[in-house]
Amino acid sequence: MTYKTLITPQLIEEYTSQGAWLSHPLIDEFLVRVKEHPDKTAVIDRGQRLSYRELDDLSTRLAGGLLNMGLKPGEVVACQLPNWWEFVACFLAPHRVGLVLIPLLPHYRRKELEYILNHTGVAGIIVPTQFGNFDFTAMVLELRPSLPQLRHFVVLGDPVPPGAVSFSELMVQDPTGDLDRLKPDPNGLSLMVFTSGTEAAPKAVMCTANTLWACGYGHIKKKSMVPDDIVFPAIPLTHSFGVFYGIIAPLVALGATSVLREKFDPDTVAQTMVEENVNQMGSAPAILKALGDLPDVEKLGLPKGCIIVTGGAATPAPVVERLMELGLRVSNAYGASEGLLVETGPDHPPAITAETVGTPYPFATLKIADENGREVKQGEIGLIGFRGPQEFAGYYRDEERTRAAVDADGYVNAGDLGYIDNEGWLRIVGRKKEIIIRGGENISPQEIEDLLIPHPKLAEVAIVSMPDPRMGERSCAFVIPKAGETVELEDLTSFLRGSVATFKLPERLEITGNIPRTALGKIIRHLLTAQVTEKLKQEGKT
Repeated sequence: MTYKTLITPQLIEEYTSQGAWLSHPLIDEFLVRVKEHPDKTAVIDRGQRLSYRELDDLSTRLAGGLLNMGLKPGEVVACQLPNWWEFVACFLAPHRVGLVLIPLLPHYRRKELEYILNHTGVAGIIVPTQFGNFDFTAMVLELRPSLPQLRHFVVLGDPVPPGAVSFSELMVQDPTGDLDRLKPDPNGLSLMVFTSGTEAAPKAVMCTANTLWACGYGHIKKKSMVPDDIVFPAIPLTHSFGVFYGIIAPLVALGATSVLREKFDPDTVAQTMVEENVNQMGSAPAILKALGDLPDVEKLGLPKGCIIVTGGAATPAPVVERLMELGLRVSNAYGASEGLLVETGPDHPPAITAETVGTPYPFATLKIADENGREVKQGEIGLIGFRGPQEFAGYYRDEERTRAAVDADGYVNAGDLGYIDNEGWLRIVGRKKEIIIRGGENISPQEIEDLLIPHPKLAEVAIVSMPDPRMGERSCAFVIPKAGETVELEDLTSFLRGSVATFKLPERLEITGNIPRTALGKIIRHLLTAQVTEKLKQEGKT
């Protein structure tokens, strides 16, 4: 099976000759790490310490089990698991036998899954029986009749429903046949992640093994990572950032140790940092603020010198200063599912880390352009574009939005406004997108509005961002009730719950008699955001 991507022979020649891309399968890099130190701990998870040899054996068995089950090279398999070692195996296995992986956030529910699985023609899915008090098997069973292409359903845990296959049974089987002949081209499609911006319909971001490798390699260079590092991805591995930070960089490229936790609350994060002597960690700004606010945090013994990389939302200078007071080193990263290309270093002053997002990765370049695509002078504000070996391979089955995102010179329009200052630092001044970023998670206002339109009590609804000192942003619903109706916040959240991830639920309700719109009917969101921001100031909540 072939997929149309933006990867051309010219790009392959350019980036391979530079040393930015591999000329061999990605899995071969992991196998080098296995040969270098087979007995070293690769993954720490739920009391288990898996060596590189053990992780190699488990992922090989899973690869063989997926083939024995009936999946064929080139087909798509989705995996909706928390940060467990099984997800790492689910990442490595497709790279052995040429399957395409779609990592799914554990937060996703019926509506998100139905769209994603249909859009990509997923042939197999792997889910836990339950996680976070949610029944994943029931959700897949409910969806399966509307997904004729979904032939294989794998369940991790008990009970295994009729028509599904046990994950543990797949792992018991010895691989049959020569798996080496199935190793995929590193420039072919290997992974798709879904992202939702201002559009209600998420985009399937196509990644090759080499674009992922370049992201991991760039991060290693920015953070001077070494094989002795203990890396803690306090972020979902099912994010593109989680993939290259928690798997590519430590396990495939370096031979370091990755510490996995299924929850990222500040107490768990602090305990993990101390118990495992973590010296590299990735986390969202909201978690970092909560970490610094823990009672008696100075007495916990957080590992001095630990490098923390954060992104997805602004990290206020006071948060950076607080963490530095605790002996931690903080850096900022900027990018998107389409490619992470810019980071600060771990030892810059708090103002630099808080106010800028750094400089590009190796082999990557930035362009700040006006609305017509013309590059502006240094120091002038414009649309941020990036180009490099870390760049995505296009949106799956969406040539129109791919063309809109990538200009004639190959630069991806990030949808954000910014400028490069006199020192060469990239500074973000605003988002052109209307996306709400809540603690690093993206919320599409239109998606939630579309779901709420059928609500029997609502005449009109608008979802907008509101500032929040801990999460960066939260969502607020402006509502015009139908005549004679009284609307409470619970009316909205109960209507949405079970259809979308919990973090997407509105967290404040404003009753209004008018929702401002343009002449074409588009909601003027910034006016509503200004209204709720002023109310929050009056209430002393900002």
